[in-house]
Amino acid sequence: MDAPLDQARSFVAANGRAIDQARFAVQFDGQPVTQLLDALTAYQLPDGGFGKGLEPDIGAPASNPFATELALEYCLLAGVPRAAPLLTRAVAYLEQTQQEDGGWRFSEEVYQHELAPWFQGWQWPNINPSCTIAGLLRELGLGSPRLHAGVERLFAAQQ
Repeated sequence: MDAPLDQARSFVAANGRAIDQARFAVQFDGQPVTQLLDALTAYQLPDGGFGKGLEPDIGAPASNPFATELALEYCLLAGVPRAAPLLTRAVAYLEQTQQEDGGWRFSEEVYQHELAPWFQGWQWPNINPSCTIAGLLRELGLGSPRLHAGVERLFAAQQ
């Protein structure tokens, strides 16, 4: 037995959210990806985006780009197939909510809930999380040419 890994397993089991426990089980214990998908589904909203506190610093139940970024990262790290319905819905959300400037923003609802201080004054447009979202989508083989071109324009404008 690997003592540090066993200690981490015990800590996550005692203190982690269902999503944290699922990520650990898939990454370190060889559990099937379906366990992660089941846990992530609890954070996905009807519009395809993610919210409901997946990003712990954003308390709003509404979809937001940072929570969606985390969901994409979890899927990439766990090897979720790109045809998974959860990913298909997430990409549809991102395609529909991308702004003309190439980025994504918080909805007004996000500002009506608990929000970490660094997010309260967030400046839009911003390459964070836009560039990470685009990079994750590229790694997953997802996203339209229009979506990626929009983020490329946003990145170029920030230079």
